Amino acid sequence: MPLRKLTLKQTEQIRKALNNGMSVTAVVHLYKISATHAYRIKNNEQRNRRKSNTMEKYNGWTNYATWLFYLHHSEDVENWYQDAGGTASDLQAYFEEMYQDLIDGINNIYITDVLLGELRDVDWREILKTQQEDDDSYDANWTEESALTNYLDHVAENKDRERN
Repeated sequence: MPLRKLTLKQTEQIRKALNNGMSVTAVVHLYKISATHAYRIKNNEQRNRRKSNTMEKYNGWTNYATWLFYLHHSEDVENWYQDAGGTASDLQAYFEEMYQDLIDGINNIYITDVLLGELRDVDWREILKTQQEDDDSYDANWTEESALTNYLDHVAENKDRERN
């Protein structure tokens, strides 16, 4: 049976029927489509569900793109925040402009699409919020010597507690 062009409404009806326990055979007869077509619709739903689950969180970040971006650009974000500051959309515009020169120099459309897709998926508000929280927790009196002293005091206190 050749694949039949379905409307979005029909595709959604088929997807709901398959997810609610209707057999593929029944769907094939009811909608007059091939079993392959029915399985594709069913598998697309499962694939989309898996994709949305993997996009939910990544290492505590909103998604993989946000985590990866901050992993590689945390210092650049900090410099931008100290120099210019602004909103999440300002931050996004800054980095999109920074990457535009790189993208313009690439002749491979696939690579440019991947780069642009990753930048679109970054949660810029989360990046900015993280930077603001880091800035709020900055201690102007912090030194490596005081940090080491605090750590050693903490270790000594724990040892005293263990002895008692």
